[in-house]
Amino acid sequence: FSPITKDGNKSDFLTQEYYNAHLKSLEKSDFAEAYTYSRNGVAFTGKVRVLVADWFEDDQWNSWMGDHIRPNVIAEKIPGPSQNNRVCLDTRGRPTNCHGLHVSGRLAGIKGESNYRPFGYEPSRNYHGGAFGAELALCTLPVYGAMACAQFGVQHGAKVYSGSYGVPCSGSGTNRYDRYYYNAHKYLSDNDIVAVMAAGNSRSKCSRNANNPDWPAQNARLSEIKGMIVSVALNSSGTLAYYSNKAGNTKERTIAAYSMQGTSFSTPVTSAAVALLREAFPQISAEDTAQILFRSATDIGAPGVDDIYGWGVLNVGQAFK
Repeated sequence: FSPITKDGNKSDFLTQEYYNAHLKSLEKSDFAEAYTYSRNGVAFTGKVRVLVADWFEDDQWNSWMGDHIRPNVIAEKIPGPSQNNRVCLDTRGRPTNCHGLHVSGRLAGIKGESNYRPFGYEPSRNYHGGAFGAELALCTLPVYGAMACAQFGVQHGAKVYSGSYGVPCSGSGTNRYDRYYYNAHKYLSDNDIVAVMAAGNSRSKCSRNANNPDWPAQNARLSEIKGMIVSVALNSSGTLAYYSNKAGNTKERTIAAYSMQGTSFSTPVTSAAVALLREAFPQISAEDTAQILFRSATDIGAPGVDDIYGWGVLNVGQAFK
């Protein structure tokens, strides 16, 4: 591969869309620094394929929110019409419970769409995703299951798997939820795909079980699963959000990112960072990609890798440096 060069102007990327991202998550993780790097004059924007396993509806493109990611979607594994196929829209055709679209927008929302307004969270602001050049493969996890979504990702050449889901209040150490997801995560590992998983939002519901991530993020502890990253969420003050599970027994595989509403939305920010690195350094493995993000993180909390934040705050600019 041709060497990468740093020939972009960082100020060119410091747009209002950039600053508007969820709790300034792009700014606080220095995504703009990564955008200044390029190969053969082409700037890095996360131009790899990412599998998003989440909740998607067959009629999602009827919403103006869906248009925010539509140009970047190259494949869909989404069920056909059903009696519940309007769950993503209200009676006026506006998004109401579009979890997968929110996640995908934070990961790969297109740049320069001034008419876009996200529903629900910071509704008056338009923003772009951290990897606004990524190509998305979307899979409805509750319908098809983790293994089918993983296989769909491999089929379409995904380099990243973004999983903003988990079993609430399951972080006590039991492995009873493990087998449903283990085979999928092992399959992703065997195919050199970085899997980014939400730590869970159990601390506000069942705090005794939230000292560790919920399942299936706990699969990150297993030595045979390579390239897996667990995402915990930070609040606007830069400390652990009141709802977020702690890094706990996955601290060696955990990184923190900013999110207003759950680890569901810190996860796609981290996935966007992975997409940028995998575009820039296609020759390195999923595990090495994860290690770059871990070791370039900004340390917070107790010195070193700790039980709350793991390696610290995602720092994409430092990862490139």
